Amino acid sequence: MKGFLHIVTQIIIGILIFNELRKRMDEKLAIAISIGCILLFYVHPIPLLYLTWKHSLPKETITKYILNFGLPYDVGKDSVIWKNIGGFDTTWVLDEQIKHTHPIDHIDFVYSTLKIPGIKPEHVCIISQATGSIFIDMLKQEATARCHYLVKNAVSLGFVQDVVAGKITMENSREEYGRRILSNVYLDWFKDPLNEAQETLGEGAHHLVITGTEHAH
Repeated sequence: MKGFLHIVTQIIIGILIFNELRKRMDEKLAIAISIGCILLFYVHPIPLLYLTWKHSLPKETITKYILNFGLPYDVGKDSVIWKNIGGFDTTWVLDEQIKHTHPIDHIDFVYSTLKIPGIKPEHVCIISQATGSIFIDMLKQEATARCHYLVKNAVSLGFVQDVVAGKITMENSREEYGRRILSNVYLDWFKDPLNEAQETLGEGAHHLVITGTEHAH
């Protein structure tokens, strides 16, 4: 059923493109271009996302990732996924803007996951005290960070690794996390493939919250 709806959506878009093009050019050429667009969407759905996604920053980000890392591993209606980029196991971009204020007003939409063995319940408490942008799967021994730059996700996952290593306590976790995010303190496994570290220091590290309710974490 999902595949059928996808094909129908592509055909409808092709018809809309044709109706617009035939106002400006020869009908046969309009038909050829419309069929080409339908085939393009069928072969790879990425172009369709630029028409259907709501938020501009995620669209700009997937363009940057394609230019630097190549085509994604998988594409869904609301997500684009890469494997093994920047030292992460998985990275994906969602068509969303999650707003919060620590350590400065910003929005999140890029997720990165890394295997981190040794995560225990007490570590989860320390991490959740520091931020609401890190998610732990204890069964898989994985941590996922959500921000809007790869370097910030690397900072967050390095923070998790240091929590597991006993270098960060409950008492200083929130302050330490904020310091690391603003200063781009990341571990050696991350090589900053997009050269984001310098340009995202301090207040330049975040896209400002646009509108709506802000969340302290």
